[in-house]
Amino acid sequence: MKKTFFSFVIVTAGLLTISCGNNKSNGADGKDSTAVAAEENPKGFTTYTNEQMGYSVNIPDWMTRQDPTVGAESGTIFVSDPNSIDAIRIETSGGNDGSLGDPWTAESVKRNFESEKEMGGKGEFVEEECGDNYYYYKRKSEDGEAITTKKEVFSGMKRASVVIYYDNKDAERIGGDVAKQIMKSLKIK
Repeated sequence: MKKTFFSFVIVTAGLLTISCGNNKSNGADGKDSTAVAAEENPKGFTTYTNEQMGYSVNIPDWMTRQDPTVGAESGTIFVSDPNSIDAIRIETSGGNDGSLGDPWTAESVKRNFESEKEMGGKGEFVEEECGDNYYYYKRKSEDGEAITTKKEVFSGMKRASVVIYYDNKDAERIGGDVAKQIMKSLKIK
C-alpha cells in the first residue's frame, strides 16, 4: 500500500511539473501565446475593430477617434490633435463588394495598386510593395514635407485599408516603428 501511494505521489508530481512548470503556452505555430498577444496588441496601441466590414488595426493610444459624418460604417478617422489642421491623421476603411463584384485576385489587387499609383496625385513613391493579397506604399509630396503611408489588404470579397498622413516634422512620432506596427497590424477577419 505504501509503495502504491508513493508511486502515485511521484507520478502526480511529475505530471504537475510538466503541466505547470512552463507558464507559457505555445500556439499552433510554436510561438509563445503571451508573445503573440503582445504582438497583436502591443503596449501603447489600441485595437480598432470594424465588425461590419470585418477588419482590425492597431492605433497609437495618443490618437483621438473622430468618426466621419459620411462613411462611418466602413471606417473611422483618428487625429493627434482635434483642434489642428496640421494634425497627424489616420484613416481606416473597408469594403465587402470585391473587385467589380467578383472576389479579389492577385491580378485585380495589382490592377488596383497600379491605378491608385497613377491617380494618386503627385509626389515620389519612396517605398512600395505589392503582393497577391495586399499592397503598401509610402509617398512624399513634391516638396517633401507631407508623407502618406498606405496599406490595403484583400480577402475574398473583403478589402481593408489604413492610411497615415503626416508632415515630415512628425516623422519621429508616427513614422518608423510606429507606422510599421500600424501597417503590420491591419487584418481582415
